[in-house]
Amino acid sequence: MGRKKPESQPVQSRSSGSAASARPPPGALALSPAYLMGCGAITVVVVALVMITRSPFTSASSGVRPLVSVITPTSAARHEFHSRLYDCFAAQTYEPKELVVFDDAPHASPFFTALIPRLEQSATAGSGKSSINVKYIHKPNSGFSIGRKRNQLISKYSSGEVIAHFDDDDYYAPAYLDRMVSRLMTATTQRGGGGSGEVGLTKLSGWYMYSRASQFFGYWNQTTDSALLGGQPIPGAGGGGKSQYETGRPVTIHLRRGLAMLREMVFPIDDGALWGYGFSYVYRKSWWSASGKFPDKSQSEDIDLINASRQKNGGGVTGLDHFTDTEALVLKFTHSQASSSAVSQYKLPLCAIRQIFGPRIDQYIAGAPN
Repeated sequence: MGRKKPESQPVQSRSSGSAASARPPPGALALSPAYLMGCGAITVVVVALVMITRSPFTSASSGVRPLVSVITPTSAARHEFHSRLYDCFAAQTYEPKELVVFDDAPHASPFFTALIPRLEQSATAGSGKSSINVKYIHKPNSGFSIGRKRNQLISKYSSGEVIAHFDDDDYYAPAYLDRMVSRLMTATTQRGGGGSGEVGLTKLSGWYMYSRASQFFGYWNQTTDSALLGGQPIPGAGGGGKSQYETGRPVTIHLRRGLAMLREMVFPIDDGALWGYGFSYVYRKSWWSASGKFPDKSQSEDIDLINASRQKNGGGVTGLDHFTDTEALVLKFTHSQASSSAVSQYKLPLCAIRQIFGPRIDQYIAGAPN
């Protein structure tokens, strides 16, 4: 029996310093293949709708703001996304924050290996930057599940009172943490006997999505029935079945089946999907601890934790909150290597991405995974 290797220590840089809506998303097109159109006059409508529905944002608190630990479990296959992950984190307007990454690849991330010394040098030189905390934990070939990585990140390496999940392959707008933390701190939940109390977790229940493989841009609102627009799940295409958007494979619809086919393609609101999809989880560390922590698995570990929390509260949704994204807070990238599948009710003009998310999105679209 070989000698146990000592645990690697986190490499870190620390510079001192300081209601769910059922309506379609901004720019959503009607549920008909006839609307698979390009841009033109429709573009003006899309932008106008975004501007109308986007509300001004107010900071989470006038007092001391809680430290937010952004946690990301990653692996060798995802090293190419690390620069995107850091760019999204560094651009967040919320302070104070820290980024904590757990990587079990055989070799350390080239990006973070180069980044840490630069941040340390910048902090030493007193560049005047706002507080940027980055911790990169590398445990080669540990084989940890996503759930176990999350638990390690929270219990051993994070310092924040609030935990936020960032998937390394998705885009998070600069206002994302500000908006989510504000929601977490100000939303209330119904308690037994008619009272109210604080929310332990908030998440998005509707978001924008993009597939480079099939050049699809759309929106999935989990608070309404999902009528698929050519996105019928393909059995056996990875995990529980990827949609056309993720694989690029076409789905044939036989018109002679008419409305019968359409009825088969309508998915009712699914409780598992509504509370799953942990890429947008933002929660109090105390909620995570009281809920029993993530199970040691890499699929559905997020919804399992939610279910454990619900069981402790009599099966209800006490302490849980969700809302649909009408502010272009996140663009979720769907691709063949993604750990979860998604379908969209609404197809949007591909050229509207930049007008909805702004010019920052260009670099993320250009380097999107297939």
